[in-house]
Amino acid sequence: MASSSLDFVGNQDNNDVLNSHEFSSNVRVLVDENPKCVCMYVPNALDDDVASTLLEKLGACKGPGDVENSTALGSLWHQYTDDNGPQDRLAAYWGDTCCDFWFVGLLLHPAPWPANLPELLSARRAAQQAAEYCQRRYGGKLDATKLTSCLANYYRRGQGHIDAHGDEVRAHGEDKYVISISLGGPREFVLTERGGSQREMRLQLEHGSALVMRGEDMQTAWKHALPLEGNDAPARVGLTFRSIVPGYEHFVKEL
Repeated sequence: MASSSLDFVGNQDNNDVLNSHEFSSNVRVLVDENPKCVCMYVPNALDDDVASTLLEKLGACKGPGDVENSTALGSLWHQYTDDNGPQDRLAAYWGDTCCDFWFVGLLLHPAPWPANLPELLSARRAAQQAAEYCQRRYGGKLDATKLTSCLANYYRRGQGHIDAHGDEVRAHGEDKYVISISLGGPREFVLTERGGSQREMRLQLEHGSALVMRGEDMQTAWKHALPLEGNDAPARVGLTFRSIVPGYEHFVKEL
C-alpha cells in the first residue's frame, strides 16, 4: 500500500510539475467572483511524458474481468449506478483512509493509493500545486489544502459525457477544492452561470492540464458539463482530486 502522506509541492523539487513562475504565468482565470467562487485553467500542469504514461496505464485496464492486467492494477474500472441510472463512463476512486465520497445517491469508499502507479502521485502533486497557488492568491491556510482523494472518470472514444451539474462538496473542508487533471482528449468543458444571465464559457480540456474549482459558491452559482462531441470524440481520463475531510460522511451518518 502506498503512503497517504503528501508533502506540499512548494517544498519539493520535482521535474514532473511546473515551477512556481511557470505555473503562475500559465494560469487562466475563468471565474473570480469571491474566494468561494473561483475557477481557473492551467495548461501543461503535468509533464507531458508523465501524463502520457499514466493515460496508457489507466487505459489498459478496462474493468472487472480484465484478466490481462489483473496483476498490474487489478479490476481498476467500475461502472457505477447513481440516482440518474447507470453512468455511461467508467470510474475508479482512491484516497486516504475514511475519505468516503457521497454524491447523487452513490457512496464510494476509497481504494488505497496504488503503490505501483507513481504517475498518479505526480498528478496529485500537480493538483496540490494548483490548490496552494489558490490559497496564496485568495487567502487561506496552506495546511488546509490537502487533496485526500481522487475520483477518476474514463471516457472511452466516442462515449461518455456528464450533464450540467454542480459538484457535491459538503465533505470537502473549508475551501472545498475540486481539481481535475486531464489525460488524453481534448474534450470540451462547458461552464454556465445559473440564474438570469446564463453566461457561458467553453474550453478544450487539454492533455496534462488542470482545471481548478474552489469554494461552495462555485458549485451553487455555476454549473459545468462535459458534452459528448460525436462518435469520434477522443478518449479521456479525468482525475478529479478532492479535499475531502477524512471521516466526514461517517460523522454525518451518525447524526
